[in-house]
Amino acid sequence: MKRMIIFLVMISAILFADNKIIAKTNTDIGGGVYFYSSLAPYGNWIEISGGVTVWRPENINSSWQPYREGYWIWTNDGWYWESNEPFGYITYHYGRWYYDDYYGWIWVPDNQWAPAWVEWRYDDDYIGWAPLPPYAGFSISFGINFTTNYYSPFSHWHFVKYRHFCDPYAYRYYVPSRDVHRFYNRTKYRTNYGYSDGRVVNRGVNIDLVRRRSGQNIRERTVERVNDPGQLRNTNGRNSDRVRSYYVERNNLVRENVDGRRIERSNRRTSLDISRMGIDERNNNSSIERRRDTQGEIIMNNREAQLYKRQMNEQKARSNVRERELRKERSNNSEINRDRSIQRNRNEKPAIRQERKVQKPEYNRSQRQVDRKRDNNQNDSSKNTNRDKNKRGR
Repeated sequence: MKRMIIFLVMISAILFADNKIIAKTNTDIGGGVYFYSSLAPYGNWIEISGGVTVWRPENINSSWQPYREGYWIWTNDGWYWESNEPFGYITYHYGRWYYDDYYGWIWVPDNQWAPAWVEWRYDDDYIGWAPLPPYAGFSISFGINFTTNYYSPFSHWHFVKYRHFCDPYAYRYYVPSRDVHRFYNRTKYRTNYGYSDGRVVNRGVNIDLVRRRSGQNIRERTVERVNDPGQLRNTNGRNSDRVRSYYVERNNLVRENVDGRRIERSNRRTSLDISRMGIDERNNNSSIERRRDTQGEIIMNNREAQLYKRQMNEQKARSNVRERELRKERSNNSEINRDRSIQRNRNEKPAIRQERKVQKPEYNRSQRQVDRKRDNNQNDSSKNTNRDKNKRGR
């Protein structure tokens, strides 16, 4: 009897341990992900190196980029990005976008809502934006915090004239990718996020400047938060005074524990530095210090300086490459010119020709007799002429 009890206890302990292991495994797969079931129909969930689970959209073309197909709306929460893409109601208001060298564009989940997660550049004629990377976290005190000196590449930016900024088809007027670097260099950086009434506010470029430069009376619309994606359909028309946005309270938004078989695992090394992710609350204390200028614009102390230095180094490197190419081209041209000069001199130098002996034609005998008789007649005539002159002289 005692052996039977011990045996049953051992069996129970093994089963309990197995269940605990299974439960722990299901929980720890990718750490759980936000919005898994909502985004699964439109892309693939991938567990990249470092144990981070990200989402990658599918059925997109090679030139696709986030924050491209849509338009901007001015709201009581600042600049709101309205997208027509079926996954946009989540991926443009939660999380961050990152371009990986191997995977391409991937979306890193997060539980903080915002009208849009982008950084801005502008001047008097153009306004531009680019998706914030996972290195950009949000703090109530500072706004956007960068955990590393990351600079969005030129190719991630979209620039458009002010009059097309709020156009539903703004993508038709984007500056061509080959010219983006020129507009990037002529504009100044601005990323201005705040916090009001428990909501993240994306102030971006000042609305008064946009109205003045665009010549349009851009009205302010109210963001209406809904917790059912079905309520978003056909409600955000341009003539409406409200903009419906999918929103879930952070306390109610939990990570979904999903079966590991539904998540693709990859051994490929990602270019994303997992340890520096700003949306991870563990890294908030290591964020780069920022200051607030007199206009309330939040900027990094050394961000623009570092960016300018990097651009100057790249420009110098390009200049050195171009100079080497010009030297090589001049060297090749000098050799070609030298060969041409030698050839021209050869052509212009007169050739030494051998003198040809002119052979006098041979006369036949009869012709010589005729010539001799003619010469004698001429001599006789000359003698008679001289004789007559002598007689007249006497």
